[in-house]
This record gives sequence, C-alpha cells and structure tokens, in this order.
Amino acid sequence: MDILRKICILICSISVGFTLSAQTAASLAGVWENSGRFMEFSASDQARIVLKTYYGFVYEETLQWFPCAVTNEASSDLAGTDIESQIILSSGFSVRNSGSVFHLQLGYPGEKKAEQVSAAVIGNSLYLDFYRRATNGQAALSETQNFPDGFWIAGGNSRTIKIYKNKPVEEFFCYYFTGSSYYRIRFWRTDARYRDIPAQFPAPSGEALSIPKFIRINEDLYTCITSTGTKLRNYEYGTYTIQDGFIVFTPVVGLVGPDSTRQRTISCISSPDGSLFVLGPAYVTRSGISNLDEEIAAHNALRRPPRKPFFEYREPGFYWEEVEWLPIEPTTPPK
Repeated sequence: MDILRKICILICSISVGFTLSAQTAASLAGVWENSGRFMEFSASDQARIVLKTYYGFVYEETLQWFPCAVTNEASSDLAGTDIESQIILSSGFSVRNSGSVFHLQLGYPGEKKAEQVSAAVIGNSLYLDFYRRATNGQAALSETQNFPDGFWIAGGNSRTIKIYKNKPVEEFFCYYFTGSSYYRIRFWRTDARYRDIPAQFPAPSGEALSIPKFIRINEDLYTCITSTGTKLRNYEYGTYTIQDGFIVFTPVVGLVGPDSTRQRTISCISSPDGSLFVLGPAYVTRSGISNLDEEIAAHNALRRPPRKPFFEYREPGFYWEEVEWLPIEPTTPPK
C-alpha cells in the first residue's frame, strides 16, 4: 500500500507540474511584435521568430519552432531550480518574486545549454530592460509607499532575443532613489571573485547609503567598484520628477563627459504591484494577429510597389526655332 500511495503522489505531482507549466506558457502564448520582428509563443513551451526583412516588405521565418520553457515567478515553486539563483546580490540584498516577471529558457539548435532570458510583462507590453526593487532585509516598502524610493537593479542581462544565442550585456545601470534625489550607478561584467560585501557612498545629507558591490545574473558577475574597495566614487547624481508617464532626470554630477549633465526625459511605467520599474519603450507588444502563418502568406503574396525613379520621365523636346538660327558653314566637296 505504501508503494501504491507513493506512486499516486508522484503521478499527482507530475500532473500538477504540467498544469502549472501549461498555465504559465499560456500567459505568454500568442504573437508579439516590434518594428523588426514577430515573436510567437505557444502553450506547449515553444517559440519562433519571424523577421520583417527588407524594410518590412518580406516576412522571413528564419527559425522554426524551438524549445522555450517559460516560468512565472508567482505561479511556480522555484525552490531548488536554476531560476531561484538567477539573481544573487551581495550584502544581504534580495528581490522578491513578482507575477509580472517571466523567465525564458531558450533552447537554440546546436547549443548544449539553454539561454536564460528574463522578461517583464506589464499590460500588453513585454520588456527585457527593466528594474527590480531590492531590499536588504529591512521592512520592505509597500506597493505604493514613497514610490520609487529604494534601490533598483537590472532585472536581467539580455536586451534582445535573436535567432541565435545572444551574449550578455557588458554593463548596465542601477538606480537609487531617495526623496527627490537619484543616483545612477554603473555595473560592469568582471571576472573577480564574488564577495558578500557592500558598496557605500554618501548622500547629500551626510547619510551613508549602502548597495551591493556585486550582482550575479545567471552565470555572469557584475561589480560597481574596482579592486577590493568598498567606497563608491564614480556615479551620477541629481534630482528627478515624475509626471504624466515620464521621468525627468536633472543631473548635478555626471559620469563621463559634458553631455552626462544634460537633462533627460524618458517614458516610465511600473508594474501593478510596484515591484518593477521600466524606463523607455517596450521590446515587443502583443499583436492583434491571431494566425501568424496566414499573415506571413498574405503579406508575402503582395507585390512590392514600383520604385520611384531617380529622374522623372519627360518627353524629349527640340527648340526648332533656335536650330534654324544656327550658322551653317559651307562645306567643300571632297576631291
């Protein structure tokens, strides 16, 4: 009986796992697009990419369906999985799970290991470049309290999904907001040894602010300080305002060059639970196309309009009156 009971429990757990996976994949299922490509996710953990080549005149399916396991942070148990350790912060900082974050494991043909890509879905938009609020064990801010106060880290190290395995970014920026002030801090990829220590820098009030010195995303380690130091010295500092879906950064101290102190206005949006923050446009948006194969066939059947000639066509014209007035020299007949 014990063996039979264990088998039943195992079958139930497997069926529940498949149900969760199907539900997670279904939440991304459908067609997404931007100006250069279509992306389609199926409910069976597969994806494909269709490029809009030749200025969109041809839709080219360059890659057939390939494995794409999709995991949502809020709907799955991530304990003991690779996703659980995708982001590791030093100095006791951590990020909490968000239902708006999806982890994609892309199995490209010819690659032994799947590529891990994190994406945030807010409304009908999918973002690869987004920020997550990190806390250091203290009482976490509520969803809307003093937004966006706190430390915000990059949610992933991929900025695009290509038809082949992509390289992680070499650097990214994190933000620290407090009151009406902000700090923009650069992190770059390093081969240094990971150490659980903080990086500290002073606020205008004299208070010592602390952030992680190291951030590990997937298998890549990033740092904001060279060598073994803990004092952060090179960062952008200024004030900011948020209004009508835009954030205006007014730097007081820039990072590099005179242009670094110019005022910048960027579109911004946050997730409903306040755990995610996005600057700039979406990577792809949900498309109104329901059948991508039919759309490709119909679009590629269209004929490209004729190219406009460089020179307009004109009928040849002769000025006969002026030709008659031309002097005609007498010719001598040949001997």
